[in-house]
Amino acid sequence: MATLTDTQRPINDLLIARLRAAGCVRGRFAVDGAAAQFSLTGERADGKPLFFWDFNDRLFNRLVADYLAAGHPAGSARLTVDVEVESGHCAWQFTSAVQQAAATAAGQQQELRARKNRRRDRTPYGAVLAGQVADALVQGQAVAFSHRDYCGMGLRYRNQQFCYGELYDGDFIEEPQQIFASRAAFVQWLAQQSDQSLARTEEPDPWYWDNQTITRQRLETFVQ
Repeated sequence: MATLTDTQRPINDLLIARLRAAGCVRGRFAVDGAAAQFSLTGERADGKPLFFWDFNDRLFNRLVADYLAAGHPAGSARLTVDVEVESGHCAWQFTSAVQQAAATAAGQQQELRARKNRRRDRTPYGAVLAGQVADALVQGQAVAFSHRDYCGMGLRYRNQQFCYGELYDGDFIEEPQQIFASRAAFVQWLAQQSDQSLARTEEPDPWYWDNQTITRQRLETFVQ
């Protein structure tokens, strides 16, 4: 049976030749999954990327298959070969299905942290805007999207109370999260809020984060 070095060398040579012919200074070859899906990307000297789509090369395909058969079990995994064309250096890395799943999960967690901690306006809405919103609510208007299913967060005045809560199909279907018995209490609360405090990032489910939440822009549009 051929050694890994024996099976790597001709693959390296073919990758370098293909990248050089396309004017690339470096590139990355990847094989993904049990179906052995190939991808090759290159980078030219000016930094522009190049994508290669044609892998109808029987010799190259057989060489890759020999490498995988010689060194790695069948199954979902990822092989990457990073190529430096001028030096001829090729760095090989095989990622198992377990490692790939862990890397994907870590990436998703990092993306969630970035979403949760993204920069939002922390400036309090202030008493003037809060008072204008209260007056408009008393007149029968509402800060509320109206469409099917979840409509985000809204503000309404009903039963002589100011209400803040989740809306479904344009109205509260459960007890609002916040109820204020007086205009003064509502204005004091809303004046201290901001886009950041009402973004709902305290919710465990990220689906709620910034999903039709109360923002300064919505409130200012509402009172115009």
